[in-house]
Amino acid sequence: RLTHLILNDSERKDINVRSAFLHMLADAVSSIGVVIAAAVIHYRGWLWVDPLISAVIALVILSWCWGLLKDSICVLLESYPQDIQPQEILRALKKNFNEVEDIHDIHIWEITSHMYMLTAHLVVDPSLKVSDCEVLRDRMCRFLESDFHVTHATFQFEGATRN
Repeated sequence: RLTHLILNDSERKDINVRSAFLHMLADAVSSIGVVIAAAVIHYRGWLWVDPLISAVIALVILSWCWGLLKDSICVLLESYPQDIQPQEILRALKKNFNEVEDIHDIHIWEITSHMYMLTAHLVVDPSLKVSDCEVLRDRMCRFLESDFHVTHATFQFEGATRN
C-alpha cells in the first residue's frame, strides 16, 4: 500500500516509474490470485483453478506490459511525441517573438519520458547582431520549456534575404 501511494502520483509521467508501479501491481495481483487459487483448491478440490488463475494473471500482466513496451520503443526510436502539435508551437513562436520572420525545418522528438528535443531554422532580420540572436534563443528556450515542456532546443539562425 505504501509503495502504491509513493508511485501512484507520478506513475503516468515516467516510463521507469510506471514500470516499477506495474511491477508492484503485478506482484499484488499475483499474490491475491495465488491465495484465491489455494483457498478454492483447499475447500473445493478443484486443481484446475491454479492454471486458470495463473493464465489470467499472465494475460493481465501481458496487457500492462504491452503499453509500456510500446512507449519504450517510441522513446528508443526517438519518435515524434504524441502530445505535442508542431503547428501549435510554430504559431506560438511566431506570435510571441516578433524578431522571427519565418520558421522552417522544425523537428521534435522524445529523448526520454516527456523530455522533448526541438530543432528548427529561424529566419530573422539580417541586421540582428549575434548577441541579439543569443538573447532571442535564450528567451525562446525558456518559453518552449515553460509552455510546451521542450527542455532541449537548438536553433539555426538565418538572415532574411531581401529582394
